[in-house]
Amino acid sequence: MLLVTLDEFATLLGVDPTSSLRWQLPASYAVAAVAGMAWALILKNTRPQAYAAIGRGANSATLDLRPPTRAGR
Repeated sequence: MLLVTLDEFATLLGVDPTSSLRWQLPASYAVAAVAGMAWALILKNTRPQAYAAIGRGANSATLDLRPPTRAGR
C-alpha cells in the first residue's frame, strides 16, 4: 500500500508526475524521522536518565520532593 501511495502521490496532489512536489511531502516525513532518531541517540549518550524516562509517563519526569536520606541513620 505504501508503494502504491507513493507511486500515485502526484495524482493525489494533482501535480504533474515529473514534478518535484510529488516527493517533497513524503521526504519531509523521512527527514523528521531521521532527525528524531539522531536526537534520540544524542539524548541517550548525553542524558541517559532522561532517555530512560521516555515512555514512562508524566510522573517519571517530576522531581522527587522527599527529603534525602542519610546513610548511617
